[in-house]
Amino acid sequence: MTFNHSNKAATLADFARSAVGSCRAKGFTEKNFVRLTDTVDTLEKTMTTAIKRDKIPSNLEALDANRDNLIRTLKALVTAAALHPDSAQQAAGKAAKAVFDKYGVKIARESYESETTYVRSMLADFDAIASSVKVVSGLSETIDGLKEAEAAFEAEYASYAQAVANAGKSATELKKELVAALNSGLLAYIDAVSLVDDDFKALQAELTTILARM
Repeated sequence: MTFNHSNKAATLADFARSAVGSCRAKGFTEKNFVRLTDTVDTLEKTMTTAIKRDKIPSNLEALDANRDNLIRTLKALVTAAALHPDSAQQAAGKAAKAVFDKYGVKIARESYESETTYVRSMLADFDAIASSVKVVSGLSETIDGLKEAEAAFEAEYASYAQAVANAGKSATELKKELVAALNSGLLAYIDAVSLVDDDFKALQAELTTILARM
């Protein structure tokens, strides 16, 4: 009974979690069995964390692109409103444009940290002229969208910063270790003991069925 090392890391993680769950559900207390099960559990959790860490940069890029697009939309809205033929719309548009022009589209080209600082400040300035913002068609909705986009970006960036601080082995390295811990460790142990123990033979059959579904 072995796990195919060519399977994807996500498939490996799913099998490892299922295997650990099945093993622990049996309630076996033999020290080597418990140790091998715990090793697989620890490696699976560590590998899953590494997979998430490796995905974060691309997620950040997408979230940053979203807030950049909303900043460009803001520019278009306030520029058009400032030229609106209706005097009320124009006055509100000019007030909103004055706020936006303090920052400009150029903030979208700043570093992640700097752009976050500028976006927060700009949003606060827009909140200070809420009465004018309400007059400009589509502006309130776009600002709300930017607030949501900024919050999503900051949450993901916090995860990224934490992952970098805790950076260890790569998901690829951990996958190799987990496959070895299964094939040469836990699964090999279960195969051996199943030859003389019916309870382990039942566990072997259960894991073989799970493997076949992977």
